This record gives sequence, C-alpha cells and structure tokens, in this order.
Amino acid sequence: MARGWESKSVESQQADRETAAKVSPPATPEDLRKRAERRTIELSLARAKADLAQATAPAHRAMLEAAIKALQKLLPVLALLLISACSFRNVSCGGSVVPPPPEPVATEATATAAGKVSQSTSFTIAFLGDSLTAGLGLTSQQAYPAIVEEMFDAEGYTQVEVINAGISGDTTAGGLRRVEQTLESNVRVLVIALGANDALRGLTTQQTHDNLKKIIEVAREKNVAVLLAGMEAPTNLGSDYRDAFRAVYMTLLREYSGSIAYVPFLLEGVAGNPALNQDDGIHPNAEGQRIIAQLLHPKLRDIVDQLG
Repeated sequence: MARGWESKSVESQQADRETAAKVSPPATPEDLRKRAERRTIELSLARAKADLAQATAPAHRAMLEAAIKALQKLLPVLALLLISACSFRNVSCGGSVVPPPPEPVATEATATAAGKVSQSTSFTIAFLGDSLTAGLGLTSQQAYPAIVEEMFDAEGYTQVEVINAGISGDTTAGGLRRVEQTLESNVRVLVIALGANDALRGLTTQQTHDNLKKIIEVAREKNVAVLLAGMEAPTNLGSDYRDAFRAVYMTLLREYSGSIAYVPFLLEGVAGNPALNQDDGIHPNAEGQRIIAQLLHPKLRDIVDQLG
C-alpha cells in the first residue's frame, strides 16, 4: 500500500480508487508483461548480488558478476519502454507490478481435425530454470521459452502460452522453493530445466535428485504434465562426478517411467559450440536458444496434443 493511505478514511480511499479507475485507462497486456519482466529482473539482480557476497569459488563469482552486469544493462531499457508506453496512454506506472491474469481454462477440451488445441482452450506451459532458461544476456523474446511459443503459434496453436520462470543462478533447491508459485497460473505443462548450478553451489548429486523428484511430485499432485530436461556437469569436476550427475536424470527417468517426458540434454548441439554461445562460452546466444527451442518443441507439441 502506498504511503499516506493509512491516514485516510475508508470512504476516502474508496473514492480515490473509483476516481483513478475512471481517469486512467487499464494497462494493456503488453504493459503488464513488461512490468512483470522488469520485476523478475529486479528480483534476479537482488538474488545474484546476495549470492555474490557469499560466493568464494572464482568460477562461481565470475558467473555471478557476468549475470549482474547483464541484468543491470536490461533494467534501463525496460524502464524506458514502460515510461514511453505509459506516456502514450496516460497510464500511471507507479503502482505495484501485477502479472496478467490467466485466461480461464475451458471446461471441455476439444481438438481440431488436425489434432491441435482448440481456440477455446487456454494452455499454459511453464519453464522452471536458471540463466539458460532466463536468456541471460539476451532479450526475453530471444530466450527459448518465447521461441517455443512462437513455434506453436506458427503451427496454429494460438492458445498456447508460456511462462518463463528462469532465474539466473538458480539451483534445484531454488526451483523447489519456487515451483508452487510457478504452478498457480493454470499451468498444464511444466518444463524442468535445472541442475547446471548445483555443483557450483556445493549440492550433492543426491540432493539434486531429491530436489528434482520433489518438484516432479508437486507438479503431479496438481495434474501438471512434466518434461524433464537433462543436464551435464562441468568437465572440470572430474569423470566420477559427471557420471554421478548424469545418473541423477536417468534414475528419475526410471522412477517415473511412462509418467514424464524427457530430453537427455538441454544444450544438445549447443554446448561447446562457439558459434552458438555468447562470449562467456556458457550461455547460448540467440541462435543457440533457437536450437534449444527446436529440441523441446516436438516433445511439448506431443504433450499438448495428448492433453487436448
């Protein structure tokens, strides 16, 4: 609540609200998206700074410093876009950031003759991930979740929407803390793309397994379909750890055989290719993000068709 309202009567507060509602036209979905995007970046920046204050490993600190610089560059651009949009429509931008309300899910799902989601059905796919999903160093529209939505739209699945719940530096532990909130918006499919930062944060492979398993269980309890994206551990951690880390995803695949969809490696065809990565050699560039989207899209399309 804004300062100053505490001293006003209930009637006065209500009158102010009614006056504001009459004077200011409602924000467009694009305004709301930009505000939510800015808030996500602000939260990611705060988290990265807090993590940097505690980080000791040089590689970890370098990754966080790069993330902070990239996020700081994005904030002024988003602020300018918001100010411009508000000036054109005479909408006040000083309020709290509120994400766009989810569209209601149809009570009876139907499919077209081609097997596509019907126009009356809202279908949301959430991507729970880290900087690889957030599109660190890129615009939100260049990150693979947005590209996946474009691919669905191009094929006529116009009611498919995505939520990019990627946060730079996040681990499976952080994803577990966020998953309940992520699944609040009528999400039908959850893509889990976590694990890349676990080793840098000192999590054991058993902890990675347990966190991912709990995330899957939360989704299943809410009748949300799951696509698990496997990851590979950094080569400098040794073959024993790499084998144990890879086994985490294979174990989960066996434990949920037939119940979840799976891609063995999120960065298949992208990792290690300088042409598809940014200067840090870790985060995919725009073309690399498109290849990730091309990897996930067929699996997600199958899930969407099955759920109708």
